Amino acid sequence: AANTTTASFTVTVTDNEDPTISGLPTDIIQPTDASACTAVVNWTVPTVNDNCTGATITPDVAPGSTFTLGTTLVTYTATDGSSNVTTGAFLVTVIDNEDPAIAGTPADITQTNDAGSCTADITWTEPTASDNCTVSSFTSDIASGATFGLGANTVTYTATDNSGNTTTTNFT
Repeated sequence: AANTTTASFTVTVTDNEDPTISGLPTDIIQPTDASACTAVVNWTVPTVNDNCTGATITPDVAPGSTFTLGTTLVTYTATDGSSNVTTGAFLVTVIDNEDPAIAGTPADITQTNDAGSCTADITWTEPTASDNCTVSSFTSDIASGATFGLGANTVTYTATDNSGNTTTTNFT
């Protein structure tokens, strides 16, 4: 009676374990590049680990990219062959610590008093201010064309950028 019955069933193994990210950088704070309002920022690329083979990791911003002034979130996404996903992120903050520049500060001026007066009206070519980012204010404590009394008077110019960096120059 060699009767045989066969039954079959399917065994499905699924991967529900998310990949992990190792070596994710800590937050980065970097000054702007010289004479620029941006910075090229580099870091070591993190790695992906998974219980199965074939996991990949991709950033939304690559190391060596140029970042603008301020804070940018950089996110890495690790995906395995079963579409399990893990993300990790860190911040890149670019700060401006470069002082503004003032050009064209006049040399000291010596002038005799105006006829019939103990004062003199004095004019000069105003200096200019520039910055790697943006000059927010450029002021003088005494304007060109002002009336000066006898003696030495110091004229001071102050340039301030949007990050609060300040430069002063003066002449007598």
